[in-house]
Amino acid sequence: MSGRAAGGYPARSMEEKLRKALAALRAELETLQVDSEAKANLQGLVADVERQLAESEESPDLADHLENLPKLVERFEVEHPRLTRTLNEIMITLGNMGI
Repeated sequence: MSGRAAGGYPARSMEEKLRKALAALRAELETLQVDSEAKANLQGLVADVERQLAESEESPDLADHLENLPKLVERFEVEHPRLTRTLNEIMITLGNMGI
């Protein structure tokens, strides 16, 4: 990915921001006390976004994970505010990148 992302932001800085948010999410998942299905969904999201960044082609499962992301954010909003902030940052960054 190079050039400018949607919204006029430099794609390189958006990728770096996204990588940092993914690393924060991965760290948060290490200690997160939630059901295995929710954890698996979040881990799948991280893996698909990382795959998207590594390849130029969109991961086939990424769209499904992104569709479920707002539901996950809503679910964790009260009990896991730090996780919610990180998920929101990922959604915004992906949107700015045109993904």
